[in-house]
Amino acid sequence: MQASQLHLLLCADTCPVYQLNPTQLQVKAVYLLVRRKKGMTAQQRVQKFLCGPLFTELHQQAASGGPNVFNKVRVLEGDIELPELGLSAADKEEVLSQVDVVIHSAAVLTLDAHIQDALR
Repeated sequence: MQASQLHLLLCADTCPVYQLNPTQLQVKAVYLLVRRKKGMTAQQRVQKFLCGPLFTELHQQAASGGPNVFNKVRVLEGDIELPELGLSAADKEEVLSQVDVVIHSAAVLTLDAHIQDALR
């Protein structure tokens, strides 16, 4: 398998996304498993995050004719705590047929979380 053909699934909240620079990682697609939160859909949360200051340079590169790495991002609405990640049947089939590498970096970030919840 060539590196340029890799499809990644990142299971995390939106914060670790900035560490994945698709221009350096020669990947075909980055799937983000993101849950709904605070009245926002997964797509809205990712869109808001990707418009933030961490991605200014990548937006400028795309605007000046450089690679548009944002075209490689595919948002999957789900929840790592649900059976089958809470994915729709279509999204589950896409993940099973396309994803080569899964990066699991989801975590409980609440400092006062019950120990059983944090370990789950």
